Amino acid sequence: MTRLGLIGAGAIAQTYIDAAERIDDLKITAICDINERIRESAAERIGCKAYASAAEMFDAETLDGVIVTAPPAAHEDLTTEALKRSIAVLCEKPFTVDSSSAVAMIAASKQSGAPVAMASKFRYVEDIVKARSLIDSGIIGDVLLVDNLFAAPVDMSARWNSEAAVSGGGVLIDNGTHSVEIVRYLAGPIRMVRAVTETFAGGLGVEDTAMLFVECEGGAKAHIELSWTVPKKSPNFITLYGSKGTIEIGWQASRYMRNTDTEWTVFGKGYDKIDAFKRNLEDFRGAIRGGKMRTTIADALASVRAIEAAYLSASSGGWCDVDGEPDLKAVGVTGL
Repeated sequence: MTRLGLIGAGAIAQTYIDAAERIDDLKITAICDINERIRESAAERIGCKAYASAAEMFDAETLDGVIVTAPPAAHEDLTTEALKRSIAVLCEKPFTVDSSSAVAMIAASKQSGAPVAMASKFRYVEDIVKARSLIDSGIIGDVLLVDNLFAAPVDMSARWNSEAAVSGGGVLIDNGTHSVEIVRYLAGPIRMVRAVTETFAGGLGVEDTAMLFVECEGGAKAHIELSWTVPKKSPNFITLYGSKGTIEIGWQASRYMRNTDTEWTVFGKGYDKIDAFKRNLEDFRGAIRGGKMRTTIADALASVRAIEAAYLSASSGGWCDVDGEPDLKAVGVTGL
């Protein structure tokens, strides 16, 4: 049995609890949160012990790994403390708020020998995995353009997401981390980005809307729209335009059409959030047992660098380099 601790008992933690309940040989055996009511409620649901802090939980429990769902500004400290105790870490996105923190987390993993990874649910969505296989088969030819839309009205004014010192930024670092992960997975390493941000909601201290333009090393381009405010709707959250066809990945169904086809071919049933979290947890369990995860530490660092470059672009008004795929040796991390 793989024993996991849960650091943070907010909304996203509830999804991990749902997913963990679907895995027979994995169990959340402890939970911590600074809010007593929230942690006790979650612990009662799971049937485990609750703690006021991660340190208290680490001292009292024997854990194989932890899931970090605390706000991003706390990720480095919580992750490195767990790794120092040789406890594996699955850290919610964004991995952390800047690349120096990401490198510190990766270095702590190297020193302890315990694995660390960024949770990346969309890499575990079955339709996205199938789309990657379709791309690799050459069925739509070379990927030319990726369109991604994550936009839905949500009130962030009372959440930590709107506090830049805690969250690292607004919708760009929040939803945008998923976006750059999807683009890298389907179209290859990101070379340059350009971002435009806006805050439409009055009194919000971070951007609630962003447009991100991406150029990948292989030549593919991407157009990403993000918003917590603009109610832009589409049945698809990803559309891939290739030299020989198109792939649409939707919330309810996914399909492709070659340029020579007269009808679409359906290949998937859409987005299943709990299933994606379950697959991510199963992958993490495999890493704890000595296997390799689908999402690597290089993926985690690359996503942080891409978002850093996007914020720099939003500030400067121009394109910003992402410096290619991360060379971990160049930042003092070897043997991973």
